[in-house]
Amino acid sequence: MSDRVKPVYARGFFSVSSDGWVNQLVVFYYYDPESYYAGLSPDELSKERETLKENMQYFLDQERIAINGKVTKARVRIVRIGLISTNYPFVEYVIDFKGETRRGENVYENEYEREVAEYPYEALWIFPGQVTSHSLAGNVKVFNNVFGAHGKSWNRDGRSGVDKVQVVKVHYDIRAYLRMFWGP
Repeated sequence: MSDRVKPVYARGFFSVSSDGWVNQLVVFYYYDPESYYAGLSPDELSKERETLKENMQYFLDQERIAINGKVTKARVRIVRIGLISTNYPFVEYVIDFKGETRRGENVYENEYEREVAEYPYEALWIFPGQVTSHSLAGNVKVFNNVFGAHGKSWNRDGRSGVDKVQVVKVHYDIRAYLRMFWGP
């Protein structure tokens, strides 16, 4: 990536299933005044994707992710580079990990090295049950099983940090759920 390519926005979508799989789509948007990405050949683009994948995996490997106290590792599965315009590329990462969930309350934790990001961000988590508590910096909103955070920038100030979300896992009777919409 060129030194002139600057991040301008980040967003993440996280879907947590009742069987413990967490699927993420994380997208970084950039300003690219010299059209670095638009000018890459197919071979150069492939190498760039591989470099970005390795870099993201390195940062994920520095984190400690745990579900109910059991550590798990996130893996980058797919990296995609696209263009909104020649000066505004984006990079998408598909990431996943699996943990063990249980009936009742489940705790999702993420420990990381703090850093400063000087661009806005948003994240949306969808859990398989109601969010009962959280400790997360930033502007956070919770509505039942949907957890959102956003801000103009984040400041991870050099100390390690822990994001923690507690969720009560709900077991749905799918037949009862469907009867609500379509009757007996």
